[in-house]
Amino acid sequence: MIPTPPSHSLTFRAPRRGSLVLEVDLRLDPNPMIGFWDESLSRMPLHIEFRRDARLMIINRYSLRGWSRELIRDLPHTVGPHRLGLQFKAGPTGPGTALDIWLDGHRLASLNALPHPARRGRYGLRRGFPNLDQISRIALPQAVRVMAQTGPERGARLTDRMEVTWTGPNPAHAVILPNDEMLTLEPVAGSEDIVGIVCAVLPGRVWHDHPQDLRLVNRDGSPHGHLPLSRPELTARLERLCRDGWVHLDALAALQALEHARAADVHDALSPDCLTALGQAAQAYRLGAFRPRQMMARPVPRKDPVAELRTRFDALPDGERNLASLAKLLQDASLSQTQMGHLLLGLSEWACTNADPVALFALAEQHEAVIPAPDTPYAASAGLPRLWALQDYDWLNHALTKMVPAQDKWIVTPALAWTIRALVEDRAGPRGHLSLWGREALLTAHLRMIRTLVADSGTQMRCPQLLDAVLDMIAKRDRLPDDIEPTLIRLVLESYGLVPEFWDRVRLLPAHLVPAAWPDWARMARELWTGAAGPNAAQIIAKFEQAYIVGTEAHRLSLLPEPGLPDPNSPAIGHLPAPQQQEIALRWLAFPRDNRPDPPPPDLHRLACEGVRVASSHTPRPAMGHAMRRLGTAAMAALRQLRADQPVKDLDSLRQQAATLLTPEAGYCGGAVLLAMAEALAHAGNTKTARHMLTTLAEGLASRDRADYSTTTALRHASARFAACCPDSDLRAFAAGILPPDPTLSGPATVLRAQANPLADTLVVLISCRPYLDNRVPKIRAAWGDLLEQAGVPMVVAVGGGTGPAKLVKGIVELPAPDDYEGLPQKILAIADWARTETGFSRILKIDDDCFLDPEAFFADLSALCVPYYGRPLRRTRGEMDRAWHMGKASSARGRNDLDKSPEPSVYADGSAAYLLGRDALRALNAARATPEGRALEAVSFMEDKLIGDLLALRGIHLSGENYDMAIFRHSAPGLPPLSNYENSFLPFAGSGLKVAHLDSGGDLQAARRALANPWPQPMKIWPPTVPVRLGWARNTLDLVSPSDRLAQARGAELAVIAVMRNEGFMLTHFLNHYRGLGVGAFLVADNGSDDGTLEMLVSQPDVTVFSTDTPYNESRYGVLWQEALLANFRQGRWSLVADADEFLFWSLPDPQRRVTGDLPGLLRGPAHHGADMVRLSMLDLYPPGPLSEARFALGPFTEATHIDRAPLRFDYAGRGPWGNCDSVTSNLRHRLMEAMGQPAARNLFVAQKYALMRYQPWMQFSAGLHYAVGGKVADRALAFAHFKYNSEFHAKAQAEVARGQHFNNAEEYGKYLALLSEGRDTLFAPDVSVPLAESPFLRDMVALR
Repeated sequence: MIPTPPSHSLTFRAPRRGSLVLEVDLRLDPNPMIGFWDESLSRMPLHIEFRRDARLMIINRYSLRGWSRELIRDLPHTVGPHRLGLQFKAGPTGPGTALDIWLDGHRLASLNALPHPARRGRYGLRRGFPNLDQISRIALPQAVRVMAQTGPERGARLTDRMEVTWTGPNPAHAVILPNDEMLTLEPVAGSEDIVGIVCAVLPGRVWHDHPQDLRLVNRDGSPHGHLPLSRPELTARLERLCRDGWVHLDALAALQALEHARAADVHDALSPDCLTALGQAAQAYRLGAFRPRQMMARPVPRKDPVAELRTRFDALPDGERNLASLAKLLQDASLSQTQMGHLLLGLSEWACTNADPVALFALAEQHEAVIPAPDTPYAASAGLPRLWALQDYDWLNHALTKMVPAQDKWIVTPALAWTIRALVEDRAGPRGHLSLWGREALLTAHLRMIRTLVADSGTQMRCPQLLDAVLDMIAKRDRLPDDIEPTLIRLVLESYGLVPEFWDRVRLLPAHLVPAAWPDWARMARELWTGAAGPNAAQIIAKFEQAYIVGTEAHRLSLLPEPGLPDPNSPAIGHLPAPQQQEIALRWLAFPRDNRPDPPPPDLHRLACEGVRVASSHTPRPAMGHAMRRLGTAAMAALRQLRADQPVKDLDSLRQQAATLLTPEAGYCGGAVLLAMAEALAHAGNTKTARHMLTTLAEGLASRDRADYSTTTALRHASARFAACCPDSDLRAFAAGILPPDPTLSGPATVLRAQANPLADTLVVLISCRPYLDNRVPKIRAAWGDLLEQAGVPMVVAVGGGTGPAKLVKGIVELPAPDDYEGLPQKILAIADWARTETGFSRILKIDDDCFLDPEAFFADLSALCVPYYGRPLRRTRGEMDRAWHMGKASSARGRNDLDKSPEPSVYADGSAAYLLGRDALRALNAARATPEGRALEAVSFMEDKLIGDLLALRGIHLSGENYDMAIFRHSAPGLPPLSNYENSFLPFAGSGLKVAHLDSGGDLQAARRALANPWPQPMKIWPPTVPVRLGWARNTLDLVSPSDRLAQARGAELAVIAVMRNEGFMLTHFLNHYRGLGVGAFLVADNGSDDGTLEMLVSQPDVTVFSTDTPYNESRYGVLWQEALLANFRQGRWSLVADADEFLFWSLPDPQRRVTGDLPGLLRGPAHHGADMVRLSMLDLYPPGPLSEARFALGPFTEATHIDRAPLRFDYAGRGPWGNCDSVTSNLRHRLMEAMGQPAARNLFVAQKYALMRYQPWMQFSAGLHYAVGGKVADRALAFAHFKYNSEFHAKAQAEVARGQHFNNAEEYGKYLALLSEGRDTLFAPDVSVPLAESPFLRDMVALR
């Protein structure tokens, strides 16, 4: 295999003498590969690969002759990340040509250029590693990070990453900052066997206090040297970091560069390339406040020669636009081979429709063009004809797999259609014919891919050319083997059985070519679409479901009442697979209703509760999860009865259940239950039954390998608990003979633990602070503290601000740690240390004082007993962590100015939920803190949850999140409840199994307690009809925020407006008033995280029903999924207008007062729209005659944004959309703005039409932005949107959207606008182009059509 040169790499020139220390975390990547390349990126003098599962490290090299000199070494066993050290030194062929490789303190290899003896080598020798001194670049995977690097120098040094280091013996102990703060120099793990390096990360705030030399001191405070600080030198360091790739690939380098550049205020002294790199880093790490001021406007991209040549080709007259003309253009062009490959691939769609794609790709061969690999949906689909011509079966199949999932990427359906026809017709290619069986396999693969993509509402599988090709295949199926016919017919029916255009085309086939069953399917589909099915609709939909036809979910949801279940007491969904039944039940249970029946049907409720777990597909599930949950629930109930001196029923059944879970797959949790029951029975005086429990444990373990079960977390902790707390000495001796207690888990005996639930054996630690002891803490005790008491689980409250050792006083632990937000890491570490040394509990459960806990759900789930570290997993790859979260809450200079510089990637338990630490984890925390790595982590960390996870990882303890079902709500606005965010789910409700809800400040704990007893979930939710029901992050879930009694108006209005909004306070009043004036009867709004008062205003409007969604905008097909959710759930078959806050529909000229009025419902009832399903709207960009900054819209948008381009639309783009059924027009204004910048946009950009006025039906399909649609009859008469994007808020809006990067192509259009505005072009009016709205010829023509 030829290695691909990395697109990004770090500059690292092999020192003549020096070292490089790396950390390799195999949790994050089981097989990371580190490439040490030469300057030309053509050779790798050194390559190191780790193979975690095989416990091997491979050392080899690559040259133009190929791979060679492979050394294989066993990986040392280590509890945390590996430390890889490379020590460069002089070799036989010169300085820097030899290298020692160290791993975890072991020297694994010594390399140099000379051949080495090898028994199996040619002539008894193996080549060495020449050219080590030519190493110039390193390609690092995310699992590897640079810890330190040194040259030949010894002593103190300030690195480019702004670290103070000391290399060699007699190091300094600390560095004194200008403000007299002391930073300890900690040893760099992995360097001690090479040279010995100590290091401290220098904060950016050193520049705040008139920076001077940094003083180095010994442990006793005596001077030990100094290092100079200067802004010119800082500037030079920043330039090197940016130029050499460190800011791009090394997190610490990027964060230090951003922090120091801002603190030292040196942006004006940096080069444009450096500023660009810093701007990109600020965006990558979500640190908008650290973005250089000069980069607020994006740089204008360079001209694209590929786009320019494509534009020249497209501009040719129809008769001259052919392959011969293209060949001449290519001959005259000065494109690189790669650019030519991109151009020809981009012309595949044109060639498949208008010419011969095989001849097109023959031009690629002729010009030696490099065609992009088929590794994206676009490249894979566009290149299908080329791969067909090459008769490359493997690459054809590879290309088909790369089209799934499409994820809104463009698929070139004409190329797909062309390839299907070529396979069906057995066309001869340049290399002859494909075999019959090859054609059969490829056609089946094509149809399976289409079947998968049709289920994605954003794909183009309803393209007319593709439909025609598929039906051509059906008509010519006699050319294929007989045994493939049923498969082809089935796959086509599954894909298109609920697509109207498909059946319209089937009608055109001769009757004898139509598969026998298809007329019946066509009749049933049309009965659904026309309403003729009546009460039989549910039975017809069930038939489509049984045939696995795509689209039945949307039809069920939209066409059947309640949503999708006409009779909840008899749901009639038993024909569906269990997960689909559970999904339908959950949709039904969560659906917003004004009046919920009480209670819901039990069977349907049970299905919905199971659906909660199915919907949380991101949550891992244990193999024996259901059995573990049943056993835990039974055991908790039995323990509760024993504590109350009540008789316990079915103890024998419980014992037998526990015996079945004495397996490694269940973590031997059955043994923990048997020991807990034995202890509780002993306390109750029933030693006979207690001994029976222990005998069952002994018998169950007898057939197991002792080495297997004796190390399990559940059994070890349960055994230690039994030895400490069982009151019967004979039983303790008996249990010790079965499984001796682990002395490392012993702790002090306390009454608190002895009286606690023996199965949970958990101390709940409520993290709070002194000011909240009199308000939040009592509310917690009232909301769920009594539930803890009933479960037998004690709770203490932890606060900071204590003096001396931590002490427990009346249920409150006073810790010697800060009592503010910034001191939270120290507080958590202090409570962990106190719990380890002062209590004997097997585990503690840390929970914040703004959370609601369901003790039954948490402790009855035995998953938590089986692991030392349990919580909601957060997996942070590079750039995903919010490193400035603490700054707004901090009080110290360190907290207000220093970024969190802890390492990413990282996996840790979410601190906003509750997480559990077993005694193994408590001991590991203490050990990790005592190491140099642990102290260094504490010095750069602010997030307590991440610090705990990072420290535990150092000791090899990893997080488990099995069955951790919970919800996170974040404070939204005054007077409104917290809204779902990050972990979108429900408040724990009866039967749900949800363990925790984070409520944030303002959360109503008593409301959560009431919800726990309620079988109906809160908040009420809906989902889009075309995506599965899912909970968690970015699941396109919509939560009802406004009162549910508004739903009847939203559902019943003759005309309603559907809108997606975020921070639209500037336009909102104008928007609502405009549409009320047009006769709109209700508004349905999906709010996407507004924080400017928009949400509060919407909720206050009696005709507005508001939903909230926390999904990023660019993961919703730019809002289309939310719009479809509102339409499908509330507006099926009724006129609805989908409008953004700056889009004002109109169809007549403004009156003298520049008002636009009308009766839109009356217009839609008129003859021009009779029988229509949707209306085409032209988007007309309006703008003020003066500067945008003066268009504040105090008098209204139509009054101040009065002008429009004389010809507002362009008709020069021939594309017909993703389904080939719509003409395209684009915005003249936006094109001329880009042209004014010298950056003409592609002709297909800025589409200025929307099919946004429709009577929604589930068989309709809409593109992103609703620019194109399929599945409905379009009215003959079009209307228009007045688009008021350009106003005094536009600059701020563009900046915000560029920072968010949620709009199309990472908000590229907004970035170009910023570049335009940065040039002082605040006026869009152009005298030779702009006219008042009433004078626009286009508008006059539109009005004349009335």
